[in-house]
Amino acid sequence: MSYKLDIKDDALRICGLFGTYEAADDGSGGFLVSVQQDSCVNEIDADGEEYLVDFGQEWSVPVKNLSELNGFIKRCEEERLWNYLPGPVFRMKPDMENGILYIRGQSRNFVIGEGDKGLYVDESASTKNHNYKDDLLGITRYMTAEDKWWQRPAEETMDIARNMRCAAMITSGGNLQLEYRNKSLCIGQKDDGSFWVNVSGDQEKHIFFKDNWKEVIALLGN
Repeated sequence: MSYKLDIKDDALRICGLFGTYEAADDGSGGFLVSVQQDSCVNEIDADGEEYLVDFGQEWSVPVKNLSELNGFIKRCEEERLWNYLPGPVFRMKPDMENGILYIRGQSRNFVIGEGDKGLYVDESASTKNHNYKDDLLGITRYMTAEDKWWQRPAEETMDIARNMRCAAMITSGGNLQLEYRNKSLCIGQKDDGSFWVNVSGDQEKHIFFKDNWKEVIALLGN
């Protein structure tokens, strides 16, 4: 498999058949890889309005060295990932009573909840010292970076996203999209810490504004 290489001042731009991969120095000997796809997608903002965003604009993947960089690109191209999906996909299970979202990745698991200091993402529900993040975008970026989601076979990923109806996906704009039974929730966080949720299902679409994470998760059961 051959690639086109474009060397920039501070990055390598590697063009494959199914995506373009821009690898920038992360300052510690590794690379931060941004995946750029050939088209754009409509995202939803806090007012329920659509706007265009490049595929993969708000998420990137860290790799430690050239070997990992090669492995990431080779895997994505062999699986033709960008023919099927715009970004990371995870299995998920909601705990609507307690406002907790359990995420099962390919190499790591996550628990998303809300505490005294805002949103946190932990490795297990028994963690006492929560790993707080600034906002929901910080959590989706963390999940994208920490899990080897791209190592999962594309067929399995598509089965999770389309057939299991119990999936968490990270959109090109960095928002969190939940597919649960007959509902699809696109969740974003506003500057004041509250949430907007675009809910679609049964040929209906609504936008909700919620003050806390528990109220957001409760929408999955309404």
